Amino acid sequence: MNYDEFGQYSNGGRQYDCSRIFDDTARKTQSVSDRSDLRVFEEGLDTSYRAYSDYSERTRRNQESERLVNIAKQHGLFVPIETSKNLTGKVEKRTGESVVYIDAKAGKVIKFKDPYAKAALKTGVQAEDAAFEHLVHNLLFPETAYTLEGISDDIGDVRIVLSQDFIMSYRQPTKTQVVDSLAERGLLPEDNYSYGNEFVSITDISGDNVLLGEDDNIYFIDPIIRFKKTLREIIRHLK
Repeated sequence: MNYDEFGQYSNGGRQYDCSRIFDDTARKTQSVSDRSDLRVFEEGLDTSYRAYSDYSERTRRNQESERLVNIAKQHGLFVPIETSKNLTGKVEKRTGESVVYIDAKAGKVIKFKDPYAKAALKTGVQAEDAAFEHLVHNLLFPETAYTLEGISDDIGDVRIVLSQDFIMSYRQPTKTQVVDSLAERGLLPEDNYSYGNEFVSITDISGDNVLLGEDDNIYFIDPIIRFKKTLREIIRHLK
């Protein structure tokens, strides 16, 4: 994947103090178009996927976990899993993908995400997309954009550490409101549960995954996004 598909890289030798990433409440979610911090995670990655075609899915996930953790450690982006023990506001109900912590006062949600937990539901998403997958969410739903805070490791399995603005909500939107909001984004009904276009398909948009904010805007928090094209093609189409 040529990084120009994601945006210009201008790291400037920046190093990350991950011990402070949860303390700086003044930080704002990065602009959806600012993805320079992800540049380092292209190191050693063949995003044509052809180089991995002979490996089992489990092998690919293991190799990608090791690659991402090693790069994160080299560039000051590694977040020890023990860091999560110092976080408050843990959501007892797991999402299936993430362990979630809500800091309503700071207006942030922190997620330690297992990128492979729902792989069976996320057709088209490759094992090597783990560090970049959230970009598709950001382009489709910029009002709930994720910021990549770093990479963690849980007994040898990679965790993607993401932050997201906390949304104040007073009720659920109606199905008509949800369908209309998706249609405005070019995502049309495919069946009773999925909405999409020629590049992606969106599902799991019920309950806490879609909220009506206090501003009467609809917020899609964490839908499942299936890929119908390669990540590169999707990014190029949506940006």
